[in-house]
Amino acid sequence: MNRATGIVVLLATVAVQPASARQTVTFRGKIHVAGRGPLPSQMKVRLGPFGTHVPNDGGFFAGAIPAETRSIALEVETGSPKWVVRYPLGPVAVPRDSAFVTDVIIGPSIEETLARAYAVENALLREHLKGAGLQDSLVIAALDGIRREFQDRTHLEAAALREAATRQNERLKEYPRLATAFEAYDIKAHNIRTAFTYILEPAFVSGAAFGVLRNAILEYNVAFESLRTQRKDFENVVHERWEGERVYSDVVGFMNYALATVHEGQVLPLNDLLPDINRVLRGQLNGGDAKRLRDAVTARVQTAVRDLDPLLKELGRLKDVALLRLQEP
Repeated sequence: MNRATGIVVLLATVAVQPASARQTVTFRGKIHVAGRGPLPSQMKVRLGPFGTHVPNDGGFFAGAIPAETRSIALEVETGSPKWVVRYPLGPVAVPRDSAFVTDVIIGPSIEETLARAYAVENALLREHLKGAGLQDSLVIAALDGIRREFQDRTHLEAAALREAATRQNERLKEYPRLATAFEAYDIKAHNIRTAFTYILEPAFVSGAAFGVLRNAILEYNVAFESLRTQRKDFENVVHERWEGERVYSDVVGFMNYALATVHEGQVLPLNDLLPDINRVLRGQLNGGDAKRLRDAVTARVQTAVRDLDPLLKELGRLKDVALLRLQEP
């Protein structure tokens, strides 16, 4: 494995036709991730000297090779030096049936897997020891002892273990901040929908109902501003503390959807209706004008709520995906 470039190689002997031959067959394969995890976002498959191919979103790839090829050197470039091919090991036989799909399984290296496991256990033990009231010096001494034993048993470098443990501890510190902001926005956005659905009509005639509607908007605005103002910081934290583009993409995807699609597209126009509702409530318009404004506001709210429903469902899904990804070792 080339650890500098993140290329994992299966060495093989390739028996090929003379260069003048034109007959080819199609070699088909599918990339799987051990443990059924997500595929790396950047992958390339090189079929010996016969070309490089980019798998589709499902991990499938195909390429033409000379018909008399018996086995082939298959390389998978993942963009990360910590990934290796788990299966097959060694030369990849070319199936007689060109429709056959060869499975290729990739995953974190043994060293990376052990380092991740150590990092998680280290973080949990640190919290347990601190919760038991041990002084920081005693906690550090205990963790150092465990690290040395783990290193002796696994032959992993101490620096790699320290790096993994530090990264996991930093993630544990940052995760609650991200989760709180994400959950708060999701909840308050749903509350806006509920308030306009059930409180709008009473708000035209009742100051108390209008106050409930206004408070729902104010609470939403607090959650929105929290997410908006921390967005850049969240992006930087995830980029620095979490490995992999998939985590970063999922977190940024949730925030983009929340701030642009949900807020700018649907919630902001609802916010702008509050002054009109207040005008009707305070009797600032005559009977005919008040009724027309009330009907217009009601129609706009009904349309907005109907359009908002599927967006909130997708918002919740994106939030759950982002938070689950942030909790992965």
